[in-house]
Amino acid sequence: FSASHTIGTAASTTSGKLRIEALQLIGVVCDNHSSTIIGPFIPTLVPAVAAAVNDKYFKVSGEALIAVESLIKVLTPPRSAGTEQKNRPFVEKLYDVVLERALASDADVEVRQRAIHALGVLLARGSALSKVGALSESQNTKATGVLLDRLRNETTRLSAVRAIDMYLASNQGHIDIQKGWTRDVALELGAQLRKANRGLRAASLAALRDLAGNAAALSCLDGKTVQALTGMLIPLVSSKDLNLLGMTLVIFAKLVRQSPVEVVDHRLNTSICEIVVTPLGGAVLDALLVLLRTIGEQKVGQPLMQSLLQDVGVNGDPAIVGKAIGTLVVSGGSTVGVKVEDFVTELQSALDDKRKCLALSVLGESGFRLGSSSPLEPGLFTKYFSSKSQSLPRAAATALGRAGAGDINTYLPVILVTTGKAGSSQYLSLHAIKEILQFSGKTRPDISPYTQQMWDKLLAASQAEDNKAVGAECIGRLTVIEPKTFLPSLQDASTSVRGMAIQAIRFTLSDSDEDFDEVLRPILIPMLNRMLNDNDLENRRLALGVLNSATHNKSDMILPNLKDLVPLVMKESTVKPELIREVQMGPFKHKVDDGLDIRKSAYETLYTLMEAAYSRISPVDLFDRILAGLGDEHEIKVLSNLMLTKLVHVDPEETGRHLDAIAERYRSILTFKPKENAVKQEVEKLNEANKGVLKVTHLFQNVLPSNASAANNVQGEKWRGYWDWVGKDFKSQLAGVEQELRSQAA
Repeated sequence: FSASHTIGTAASTTSGKLRIEALQLIGVVCDNHSSTIIGPFIPTLVPAVAAAVNDKYFKVSGEALIAVESLIKVLTPPRSAGTEQKNRPFVEKLYDVVLERALASDADVEVRQRAIHALGVLLARGSALSKVGALSESQNTKATGVLLDRLRNETTRLSAVRAIDMYLASNQGHIDIQKGWTRDVALELGAQLRKANRGLRAASLAALRDLAGNAAALSCLDGKTVQALTGMLIPLVSSKDLNLLGMTLVIFAKLVRQSPVEVVDHRLNTSICEIVVTPLGGAVLDALLVLLRTIGEQKVGQPLMQSLLQDVGVNGDPAIVGKAIGTLVVSGGSTVGVKVEDFVTELQSALDDKRKCLALSVLGESGFRLGSSSPLEPGLFTKYFSSKSQSLPRAAATALGRAGAGDINTYLPVILVTTGKAGSSQYLSLHAIKEILQFSGKTRPDISPYTQQMWDKLLAASQAEDNKAVGAECIGRLTVIEPKTFLPSLQDASTSVRGMAIQAIRFTLSDSDEDFDEVLRPILIPMLNRMLNDNDLENRRLALGVLNSATHNKSDMILPNLKDLVPLVMKESTVKPELIREVQMGPFKHKVDDGLDIRKSAYETLYTLMEAAYSRISPVDLFDRILAGLGDEHEIKVLSNLMLTKLVHVDPEETGRHLDAIAERYRSILTFKPKENAVKQEVEKLNEANKGVLKVTHLFQNVLPSNASAANNVQGEKWRGYWDWVGKDFKSQLAGVEQELRSQAA
């Protein structure tokens, strides 16, 4: 194995750069080839890499530690299942050298950090094999002790947090964790949550989440440690940082299940009431509902229920507060002091719409969680479809769908009957179906008998203009459930529903699975080609949106076909005079550009394609459209400038060749003067455009010095003249932009 020979002899014969490349090669080979192929070379590779770990040149040592991680993965299960005893000497060799570098006080900080990370990988992969001798109990104890010690050291703290996280996350049920170590680690991680470094806080919280998710580790925490940890976590139960909030709620749910009395107190209840009135959604809302369900199941939810009813009530969004209360009502049962029937009474007796909406939301969530055992009937919700209130019918539709997701056979037939009726009831029924389909993964067996009937009803209901958007989303979600049945139907959609069909495809792109992809693959590109050539302007705009989304979510289907798709996108980015009309507004005539929205979509799609596959797009054609965009409307100028800020790094040479043309466009923008009677909005747009131009100008001048300032470069003469002009006439504005960019970088 020549790479290991290079590492071993390079100290006296070759440069450090070659040794680094050899180590990188070993890492790549180990990561991309099976253990069977690499196995014969292990006796040669391990000593060579171990020797490189102790190299005096820190870059070689650091790269060697990365290679060690790759070797560890080769030597441990699942890649080396059945060969643990044979590989034990090599694992121990790597263990010794990694531990030594992690403890070395004279080693470079970066080397120590990489050694700690490698130690985390070794523990994560090796501790699971303690029964067969990959790491002995004493080795495991010593290594975890080193991680705890490094966790208390400021320079190695972040690396230690991540190493501990790997150790806890990768060994669910396989390790016998020491109680004292686990408690010390938990408190030390909790202490980091007060630090100003957000990266450290996030990493520490992620490690705590995996500690709480590890049953063996969680059982090590005593009541005193849990109480202390609760106090450290409470400040993070805030909507100021939703990413941290989501992880914090997950941790609390685990802690509540383990120690409900120690965790659920006035502080936690108050914090929950504070966040439940903020706009929550997605994973954060799901984590909150899991926590509330756990509190109810552990029979400690009555004080929280009182706070939600008395202190929150209608002060928050009824949809969110209702889900919280409904979850607690069902999970807590008789222990929370209220019953589902109490909210039925509240719905029927309340005088104001807010209270009725809240009651509907609570009942919808309760019906969802009770499932087929729910005493609630569909009519309880549909009777409010005819209400003259602005908010009540929509709340009733959402609650109907939520309850229906828990009991398909009772609710869906009623909803489908209402979907066949024209008017507002049809629109509201579509929203109820959308709510049901959001839980299609859980209710798919129950939905299956109704899918064809739903499809027919949805296609018919979506013909109405007001129903098209929500109808398309429902059709898209239904298509994900049975792609083989319904995807071909979307492809063959008639002219009247083509726009709705392409919208439906868009809703499928982020939620679909491999089975769906196999059906979608042969029809997506033909369908996009057809829609991008459609005679209807709005259909082409929708198709651009689908192409944009597909590039993000299904790039493997899109990128091989860019030669056919990009010209169609370029075509839509041009100004079409036939779409510009003149409108009389009082004594004034005003030009309206009906093609602006589709041009904006085209530029947004070009930006996405440029990021995903710049090498597959003609740079000449792309820069042609960007230069044209700099002379277009404000929204297009902003997108063109954004593309240039990327291109100056992706392809500086091509950007440099267009500097003179860019200088001309920028000079035109900066010299444009608004009319004396221009409204405030027009002046603000102009100032924003000027600021954007100056930012990109400053960026170009710094990133492209050879093109921007070369004395004899004819290509850059106009740019140099433009730069000198900007420096004189816009000196104060340019200084402000420079100051803003410096503060952002800091």
